[in-house]
Amino acid sequence: MSGDQKVGNEVLTGPACVPVGAERTGNPCLACQPEQSSSAYTAVPGKPCGLGATDCSGADTCDAEGTCQPNHFSADSGCGNPASNGCDQADSCDGSGNCLPRFADNGSACEDGFFCTTGDNCQGGSCLAASETTCPPAQLCNETADQCQCPNGGCLADGSCIASGATNDNGCLICDPARSSIGFSPNTNARCGAAAAACSAADTCDDAGNCLANHFEAGIACRVATDCSAAASCDGNGVCPFIPVDGASCDDGIACTRPDRCQAGRCVGGPRIATCIEP
Repeated sequence: MSGDQKVGNEVLTGPACVPVGAERTGNPCLACQPEQSSSAYTAVPGKPCGLGATDCSGADTCDAEGTCQPNHFSADSGCGNPASNGCDQADSCDGSGNCLPRFADNGSACEDGFFCTTGDNCQGGSCLAASETTCPPAQLCNETADQCQCPNGGCLADGSCIASGATNDNGCLICDPARSSIGFSPNTNARCGAAAAACSAADTCDDAGNCLANHFEAGIACRVATDCSAAASCDGNGVCPFIPVDGASCDDGIACTRPDRCQAGRCVGGPRIATCIEP
């Protein structure tokens, strides 16, 4: 038989006739297409072949050369699990049709969300704790309250648990577990230091744990005048100055001394009169 011939719905391809549309054995991308050729298999571009679609690839299709080609999505395209955390970022394609997890390096710091753990680090995409407690040895960890707590309900101060209500040396820091169980809290407005005086109210604690003097302003009267001292006002530093009036006449209360004079703020009697008899 010379040339290409069509017999019924078959076409001569090589030494034998095959049905129209028949694929070449082992290659679905080459088929009998009489409109293309009546004597050979020809390419079927765009025809599905090979593997179906996946997270990182469209279905394989035939190219114009009659070869089955993959249609992989570009690298970093999203796939698989879209969720992410500090140790495991959202999955992504590798450009070769594979969907890969993106784990952080083992040992990378992370936060597992628990108060009572420490040394959290990534291991295989999960955040794991290196230790079961962040609390000092003397304390217990309360995960519910997110607190380290002393067994006696007190506070940890200088490495030891102290009782609730205990204060430091100046009384301006106090153990108040409601505010902190890992140290003292300010004992604001508590009395401390010096008591009240002529030019100062009693010392009180500030909100930083310091004992502060409460001196009256300068100019506030603090001492009335006497025979041997002048009236005085506070100096603003808690001092009520004593101002002597020396040389002024005064009465030392002894009738037989004359003349009485102020010396260094005191009334000093003069020589005793020998003939004087005290009343």
